[in-house]
Amino acid sequence: MASLKEHHIDPKKIENVLVSHAHYDHLEDLPYLLAENLLAKPLKIIASSTAGSAIGKRFKDTFINADDYMYRQAPNNNGTGKWMDISAHIRVLPIEASHAPHFYFGIHLMRCKKKTCRGSRPANCSDTLSNAGTNKRTRALRWKEGTTYAYLVDILDENKNITLRLFLQNSSCDPPFAFPPAEELGKKPVDVAFLCAASSNHLHNYPKAILSLLKASQTVLIHWEDFFKDMYKPNPKRVRGTSFTLLMKNLRSYYGVSRNSDLKYNFCMPEPLSLINIRY
Repeated sequence: MASLKEHHIDPKKIENVLVSHAHYDHLEDLPYLLAENLLAKPLKIIASSTAGSAIGKRFKDTFINADDYMYRQAPNNNGTGKWMDISAHIRVLPIEASHAPHFYFGIHLMRCKKKTCRGSRPANCSDTLSNAGTNKRTRALRWKEGTTYAYLVDILDENKNITLRLFLQNSSCDPPFAFPPAEELGKKPVDVAFLCAASSNHLHNYPKAILSLLKASQTVLIHWEDFFKDMYKPNPKRVRGTSFTLLMKNLRSYYGVSRNSDLKYNFCMPEPLSLINIRY
């Protein structure tokens, strides 16, 4: 909150929240922000039913189930999806994504124990927190994942023409998960892609495959810092358990360069609390 004030950003003007999945490192702050009335009213929270359960019943009026709008690119689906108008000039398309394993040998934590929540496409469930948004302590492993989403976000002008297209992927995953509709990308390519770096070393073709599809003008690597320590100190370390060797190799291959230093014009990896101005 202090950083927002430092950058002259009023949190009361934050009218929409996009939740990629319900793990604690993506969602834990939100119940507090809601309970303390620190965001705008009315507020739209676009997330899975699992995330909605974690947020708590008293905030149900702010919740929109992203499953009702989700585009499914993965096999054995009809690929339907619906744009969601979240303001007069912003629309959002939730896209079915997935979450990379946390460790080698496919070890994947914080999934629901119910049979319906197992497998490559776990269902959303309410078997999650009962005391979120209160002063009671919770354990990290209780924040169940639920459905994972990427988001395509369009900024529109007065005539509903797309002036800026953003792609947000807060969990690294293998294709075809997180792939936006090809017909949409044919209409307008992505201007800025925000791609997760954490756990990318447990995947095979990330982020080369998604970059090849998006053809983004700029790429921003996010969720790379070690949030188990004070990540707001200078020179934060990368998140433990993630090696960037394969990630950098795939980036060099995609951009056709031989050295990491040659990538500085192709993407950025901002430190926590950095303010990014996007001009368009």
